[in-house]
Amino acid sequence: MEPRLLLLLWLGLSARIQAVYFKVPSPEMRIRPHNILPVGSPVTISCYTPMIADYFRLIRLDFLEEGIAGDEIPSIYPGHEVHMYHPAIRPEHAARYYCQYRLSEFWSFPSSYMDLIISGFYSSPHLVMTPTKVKEGGSVSVKCTTGGERLIIWNLIKGVTDFRGYVTSAVDLQLEETLSNLKPSQSGQYACYGNNGTHQRLWSLPSNLVTLTVGEQRASAPRAARGTHVSRVFLALLLLQSRWM
Repeated sequence: MEPRLLLLLWLGLSARIQAVYFKVPSPEMRIRPHNILPVGSPVTISCYTPMIADYFRLIRLDFLEEGIAGDEIPSIYPGHEVHMYHPAIRPEHAARYYCQYRLSEFWSFPSSYMDLIISGFYSSPHLVMTPTKVKEGGSVSVKCTTGGERLIIWNLIKGVTDFRGYVTSAVDLQLEETLSNLKPSQSGQYACYGNNGTHQRLWSLPSNLVTLTVGEQRASAPRAARGTHVSRVFLALLLLQSRWM
C-alpha cells in the first residue's frame, strides 16, 4: 500500500480510537457579526473544532433551559467548521445556544453557551455616568432610565454589539449602580439596554453612548505655543550674534 494511503488510514483510525477512550474535546461557537443584533439582521452561527469531525449540530435552550437539537449537518473535508446562516432573524431566534460535533458515534463535550440577543423591541433608555473621567481605582455612578415602557431588567454593556462586554445588570425599574476600583482597560464607550422580563433576550434599542476614561490624562502643550517659543529662542540667538559681529 502507498505511504500516503497508509497515513490517511492511520489518521482516520487514530481519531476514532481517541474518541473511544477519550471524550472528544469541546468545539468553539462563534456568532457573526455580533451577538446583539436588531430584528431582521442576518446572522451566521459557526461551530469550530481543530479535530476531525463527521457531523455538527446546534442546540437551542428553551425557557426551561432544556436543549432542542437542530439537524445534524455533515462536515465537508477537512471537517473542522460548519456555518449556520440565517438571512433575517426573528424574535423566536433569540435564545441561548451551544454546539457539538460527532466523531464516529461519539458526541463531543458541548461548547460554551452563547446568547443571541435581538434588540429593538422597546424605545431607547437614557444612560448617565458620573463622572466620565476618573483616576485609576476610582468609582463611577451609573444610571439608566426607561424610555417610556415598563422595563425591569437592565444590562450595562461596554460597546453596543457584544454581550461578552456585559458589565453589570439590575432587576428594578431602572439601573442604578456604582462601578468601583476602575482600571484603564475599562475605558471605552458604554450603552445600556432594558427588557420587560417576559423574554430576557428581546431587548430595547441601545441607549445613548457614554465615553468613560479611566487613568491620568497628560495634557500636551499646544503646537502653536511650542512653535512661538522656538521662534522667540531663534530670534534671541540672532540678536546675540549681531552684537558679537
